[in-house]
Amino acid sequence: TAALIGELADGRIGWAIRAGKDPALIETRERAVQQLLELLAASRLTRLLFSQELAGRWSSDRAGVIAELDWWTSTLRDLAVCSVGTAGRRDQSARLAQLRDLAGSATPSSVIEAARSTQRTARLLEQNVNPRLALDTLVLDLPVFSNGR
Repeated sequence: TAALIGELADGRIGWAIRAGKDPALIETRERAVQQLLELLAASRLTRLLFSQELAGRWSSDRAGVIAELDWWTSTLRDLAVCSVGTAGRRDQSARLAQLRDLAGSATPSSVIEAARSTQRTARLLEQNVNPRLALDTLVLDLPVFSNGR
């Protein structure tokens, strides 16, 4: 568990300590990453419905939404690494297999641009832009992968 937390913390000691005390943080992260991977293969309507839900959470859980976008950025970074043929540095086993499957249809530049867009959206949200508009733009701009579906 400690090794997993160390990998997922990505140098954030405070997060690692909180995750050690509250295993629900790891589950929340896993759920966010899985949602991203599902969004990458989702229709525009599904993406917009998810954006609506995420924007609705913004007013009551700003830190949670920003954390989710941070996890998306991290996952997209790992996907970019996989797309150039290098193994992901974090997620192992099933998650790494999922990333490798997606990486086959990804170009590194499209995944890197998606990671940048995700970071940019997080910054915009912190600057009080309209959350629904910012998140709609983000999810519609994410690359589309078939993921075997």
